Amino acid sequence: MTVNAPQPLRLALFASGSGTNFTAILEEIEAGNLDAVVVCLVVNRQDCGAEKTAREREIPVEYFSNSYFGEDVPEAAAIVKLLQEHSTDYLVLAGFLRMLPRQLLQSFPGRVLNIHPALLPAFGGKGMYGLRVHKAVWDSGVTVSGATVHFVDEQFDHGPILLQEAVELDRIRDTPETIQQKVLVVEHRLYARALRLLTAYKVDSKNGRIRLWR
Repeated sequence: MTVNAPQPLRLALFASGSGTNFTAILEEIEAGNLDAVVVCLVVNRQDCGAEKTAREREIPVEYFSNSYFGEDVPEAAAIVKLLQEHSTDYLVLAGFLRMLPRQLLQSFPGRVLNIHPALLPAFGGKGMYGLRVHKAVWDSGVTVSGATVHFVDEQFDHGPILLQEAVELDRIRDTPETIQQKVLVVEHRLYARALRLLTAYKVDSKNGRIRLWR
């Protein structure tokens, strides 16, 4: 996988819920801190928070029901066609809770990013999202959590890691809910930082390891 996207980055965002990471990325673009444009928002839940944010900013919103997502679904061709028409450089998952079809991943090899609210490969996998992740972290007894930005492959929460940032936990005062809030702050800045790397460097992945160069 080698990517050297033109400037600015043309991003298609995917979201299922409130879209706080989506909003954080938009704010970085609007502040001039990220040389990118959001060409569209793809949602699988109508009227979710992310969709409302996109419409307020006049960003095209494309709705695809859950039948379009899964390992092998022929309907995925419609999503591929849409993103190709937008000349999309990267697909950015921002709280998107469905598995991407193999056809979509193969059409954009090494160009799909996700952020996970833990330090992968720990506390990832099917069903590990939202507060479930932070409860598992808390129940494990670890004293550190964090967030991970990684390239997406055909497994849940798997693929070459681009960036991570750790958060120290207080075993006396913290709860799954407070851990979630701590990690969310990290997520918002880490995703933008990861995307800035992609505006400045070529990206190569070999044997699961990321290499950046100019």
